[in-house]
Amino acid sequence: MLRDPLGEKIASPAGIALGAWTSDPDMIELLAYMGFDWVMLDLMFTGIDWGRVELLIRTAEAAGITPAVRLQAFPWLGHDPRLPRDLSRVSGIGAKYVRMSISSLEELKECASVARDWHKKPMHLYKFKSADQAPPTAPHLDERTCLWPLAETAEMVGAYREIIATPEVGIFGFGMGDASMALAKTDKPDFYHPLLWQRIDQAVACANEYGKVIGANTSYAPDLKEMHKRASKIASHGVRVIMLQGTAFLFQIAIAPFLRDLRQELR
Repeated sequence: MLRDPLGEKIASPAGIALGAWTSDPDMIELLAYMGFDWVMLDLMFTGIDWGRVELLIRTAEAAGITPAVRLQAFPWLGHDPRLPRDLSRVSGIGAKYVRMSISSLEELKECASVARDWHKKPMHLYKFKSADQAPPTAPHLDERTCLWPLAETAEMVGAYREIIATPEVGIFGFGMGDASMALAKTDKPDFYHPLLWQRIDQAVACANEYGKVIGANTSYAPDLKEMHKRASKIASHGVRVIMLQGTAFLFQIAIAPFLRDLRQELR
C-alpha cells in the first residue's frame, strides 16, 4: 500500500477516520481528492466480482485513499464456511483491511487463523530475499490482514470483549441499524437507542485497553444535517472510524432537496 490514511488516523491518539463506500473508480478518486480517509469496496450487497475488487484496490492505492473490502456474509443464518476462504482470497489480491459480518466467535477464530497466513499479494510482491528462505509461519502483526468484524446480531454485540481481544482484530465495528434492532428486539432501526449506545461505550472502553479502535456508521440519515449530527455523536463517544454510507446515498440526500426546490422555483 503506497499510503494508508486509515492506518495513519488509527495510529494517531486523536485521529478519526472518515469513509464511504462505492464501486466506481472515478468516485474513489473523488473521495480521495475530497479528503476521505478510506473507501469500502462491498462484495456483500453489490454486483462487483473479485477482478473488479482487485482493480478498485489498486485505484484506491494510487489515489492515496485506504481501501477496505467487505466480504459477503449473512450472519443471521449462522456459521458460514466460505468466510475464511474468501478472506484468504481477498488478502491475496491485496486487501489489508477486511470488514465482515460475523455470526460466531468460532467463525472469527477461523478468520484470525487466515489473517496470520503469509500469503499476501503473492503474485505482485515476493518478499523473500532468496529461494531457500522459508516463508514465515507467523508474520509480523503489521503484515497481518487487519480484521474488521462487524457486529449486527445481539450475540456478537454482546461478545465485544472477546472479539476485541483477538490479536488480528484491529477495528471492531457496529452495524448501527441492525445492532439497534437486535438489542431492542424490534424490526425498526433506532440509531439513538440507549442500549446500543451503552454497548458502544463499553466497547470503546475495552478497545482502549487493548489498543484497538471502534467503528460505526451513520445508518440511513434522512438528510445531511442529520448525518452531521450522527457523525458528531459517534465521534463524541470515542468511536474513531466512521462510515458515512455510500456515495449513491450521499448523492441522493444532497441532491433530492436541491432538485425539489429548483423544480418549485422553475414552475
